[in-house]
Formats: sequence, C-alpha cells, structure tokens
Amino acid sequence: MAIGTALMCATLTAASCSDGELAEKADGNWVNKSELTDEDGDPYTQISLITFKHDPDGTTDGGTFVERTYFQQDWEDEDLAYSYASTAEVKGEWEIVMGDLHQTYDLSSLTVSLDHFDYKPANADVAWQMLGYTLENLGQDLIDKEEFGEEMRKGDYKDTRAHYASHNKDAAEGACFTELKITGETLSFATDDMGRVTYHSISDADIENGSWKN
Repeated sequence: MAIGTALMCATLTAASCSDGELAEKADGNWVNKSELTDEDGDPYTQISLITFKHDPDGTTDGGTFVERTYFQQDWEDEDLAYSYASTAEVKGEWEIVMGDLHQTYDLSSLTVSLDHFDYKPANADVAWQMLGYTLENLGQDLIDKEEFGEEMRKGDYKDTRAHYASHNKDAAEGACFTELKITGETLSFATDDMGRVTYHSISDADIENGSWKN
C-alpha cells in the first residue's frame, strides 16, 4: 500500500493568522481523494479522511485526531484480475506551531479492515481452466478468497504501521505538514512528493453513512 509522504519540517514559515486561530479553524472533518500509481505503474485510489478535535483548554494549539485512509485497487496478472479495498484508522495528537501542522500517531490504535477482495479470470482460457478445477473439486475456488484477502490485509497493516512509525521516529514531534492554510471549506499543506495537498470539509453524516469513500 502506498501512502503520500509528508514533507518533514526543515524550516518554519509564518502563518497569515495565529496558531490558535488556525487550530480553531482546523476543528472538523477533512477529506482528500487522490488517484495515484504504485511502483509497478498500476493505478489505485486513496481517500484520506482526518477528523481534528480542537481542545480550547489544552496547553498547545491543537488537540486529538482520527485519521482514516481508504485504499482501493484493481489489477491483473497473467491469469487473474483482482479487486481489493481496505480502510486504515489511526489516532493521535496534533498541534500547530508557527503555521505548520504537527501530528503524532498512536501506533497502538492502528487498525486495518478489509472492505473488499475478489478475483475473476483474466481471459477465457483461464475461465475454462477454473471451471474444470471447481467441477473436479466440488465447487471449491481455485484460490481461497477469504485467506488471500486476509493475507493482503495483514501486509497492508504492516506497510501502514511502518509508514506511521517512520514519521514518529524521524521527527521528535511526529509528522509535520508545512505551510498549513485553511480557507473556508478547504484545508491544504505542502508535501515533498505530491506538491500541495488540498482537503475539503465534510459533515459527520458523510462519515456515518460512508459516503466519504465515494
């Protein structure tokens, strides 16, 4: 699973408003949808949803957050066409320092759930081979979908945990997203590999009914 890497803080930039004002504006649900490609050149969809809870009585300009990442990809090998989707969720603390957003991830809170896994023949020849196999084996699938899907979920969890762990290790205050800007219904920050990433505000109802994944 590929996740865009944040630009780690090397310099601090001045914000157009105070850190406290930015923290108040950040409170809420923010979603970003990206169409990307993996190291093999196969496309995939990644939707990131961050819910910031601002603590006005806290000692910092920040609070707690929940970050959810929906990952969906379809791909083929010589024999089969696959479809996979999962949702990762992690919690942590956030703070705005001189206009930059710092996030510290609680790795013990990380979960990765399997939303969907399926496969089908990539061509007619494979379809006939699979039909012969299932008839001979009383309808059993050529590949155990449940077992295969679970193995992919475990790999997904391992990669996602390594991603968050590297941020917590590489920066004493966690991941840092620079040049935070919040204007109306949009929130954006700079990254070193994806340019400026923009999130849009959504309601609690969009989260509850699952429409944020569409």
